Amino acid sequence: VRIPMVFGALYLYYEGALGLFLFAVFLSLFSDFLDGFLARKFGLTSKLGSVLDPACDKVVTVVLLSFFYLEGLLSKFFCTALMMRSLVQILTFLFVKYYKVEFSVKPNFFAKLLIASVFFLFLLFSLILYMGNQFVWADSIAIYFFVLFVSLGEIFFMIYYPVQFYRILNKKKLGFD
Repeated sequence: VRIPMVFGALYLYYEGALGLFLFAVFLSLFSDFLDGFLARKFGLTSKLGSVLDPACDKVVTVVLLSFFYLEGLLSKFFCTALMMRSLVQILTFLFVKYYKVEFSVKPNFFAKLLIASVFFLFLLFSLILYMGNQFVWADSIAIYFFVLFVSLGEIFFMIYYPVQFYRILNKKKLGFD
């Protein structure tokens, strides 16, 4: 649901339906938290779901980062810094699958906090596009520092995933966190 919804949001934006765009972005991001919560609450978690959920996160992240970059809300440096973790994670998963190593994905608190921060950043950018100069924080230094904080977290995890990949290949670890 997340992936079609984010593409629908972009369509709405370019059609000038900014209110619906904002709502669709919110629903797309909220569905990430809702599906995980419901799966755990009703005991519907699975190994496939533990891999598909972060994969969907990565697709939504790359699409929205590209969009916000093209709309001038992110510099090339920050867009690249924020996108690299997603790309490294996708490549790492592919390598692990190539080597036919069984693994699981159980995000730790910091990984969840970082993805929540990225999604919050997406909501801020969506509000800026929706409200323009009326949004109080549109040119705020706080947003720049928040982007810097999130970028540093992404860079940390970009380095962390290949280390985990190495440990999984050497059977010192069972999965990603």
